Amino acid sequence: MPANNKYPINQRLMEIFIRSAKDAIDTLNAGGSQHGHDMDTFITTTHGMRSALLYVGEKEASEAAYALEKAAIDGNVEYISSHLGPFIETLEALCEKLCPKGEKNATASKPDEDTNLLAHELEKIISALETYDDTAAYLALDLLDKVHWSTDTAAALSKIRDGLFLDSDFEGSAKKAKGLLALICPDKNC
Repeated sequence: MPANNKYPINQRLMEIFIRSAKDAIDTLNAGGSQHGHDMDTFITTTHGMRSALLYVGEKEASEAAYALEKAAIDGNVEYISSHLGPFIETLEALCEKLCPKGEKNATASKPDEDTNLLAHELEKIISALETYDDTAAYLALDLLDKVHWSTDTAAALSKIRDGLFLDSDFEGSAKKAKGLLALICPDKNC
């Protein structure tokens, strides 16, 4: 936890921050305005990180995000070109620093996962999301939260929950659930 944050940070929200920061790194590495990328995406990404960085007590990094956002709004490609790399490095360092110790070297796969349970609950989640039944979706997600999953599976389940909880994105969450189901049961034999 950052030393300059006065309040303890909820572990779940810290995980969301880390995932958001990693997504921002991917987006920003894909190219800012200097690579001809969509300036709106660049502005949205830096704006989102500005708020998220403040939440975890990283005021200086938040100010850097704001400066990049403002530069993009003003069309200042030179500023973006010279400051984007260090900003991405700051986000990467924060992700490394804030990542729970056990997850830094966690393996991506866990061969003893109960794919039958996962597939069954994902089918319930998909059905619930397709009928806009958030209560049923949360019940299935809560059940899955009680099981120890691989890092990749846990991250995918978190993205499904976050899409539903943070954005009320039933369609997007259903799409993520279908993607995970297809990944664990490619031949539909689960």
